[in-house]
Amino acid sequence: MSAHVFACRSVFSFNYSLGVGRTDGEAPERGWVEINPLASSTKEMEKGSQRDALDCHFGDYDWRKVNSMGRTLLRKFKAMTVDMSDHFIAHFELNTSLPRDLLLKWEAEIEAWEQDKTQPDPFTLKMASLCCYELAQAEAQNAGTLEEASLDDHVSPSVLIACSLEIEGEQYVDVIICVLDLMFDAKTWSQSRSIKDMGP
Repeated sequence: MSAHVFACRSVFSFNYSLGVGRTDGEAPERGWVEINPLASSTKEMEKGSQRDALDCHFGDYDWRKVNSMGRTLLRKFKAMTVDMSDHFIAHFELNTSLPRDLLLKWEAEIEAWEQDKTQPDPFTLKMASLCCYELAQAEAQNAGTLEEASLDDHVSPSVLIACSLEIEGEQYVDVIICVLDLMFDAKTWSQSRSIKDMGP
């Protein structure tokens, strides 16, 4: 999702979807890597032959995937057990370093957004557009009254500052996303732990 625009990152990311665990959203795309080499031969076929050839290759790909699923899930489970304690510790340290009222406010905003997507999205940066607007207005008011301090004829000071703010905002959003991922991992881990404790 990081390749998508900000407007759809949080809305469609499984990391922020209620009831969805960590999911490899690119997995369905990987099947095309094995099918792409068939393009040179299937483009010469009639429609029926094309479908038969693609069905055969997709069936083979699915069969190999199902047969390797046990090994794949075991490898991912082993990696998860190693990383889980690191995430839990990082989440705990982060929670203890932040003010309690701020954590409660964030949690309330996230829960409100999960229940109703018309609520303000807590995962998007809200400051950059306001800053850009204010900078453009200030530049328009001061045009001609102050000495031009532009680095380039095509880049005004407000555009330069806006670009800097956008870069800083993207870095800030990346940090917030990492923090929220850690919080999500720890929450999932604690929920699975409590379910495991309730078992026989």
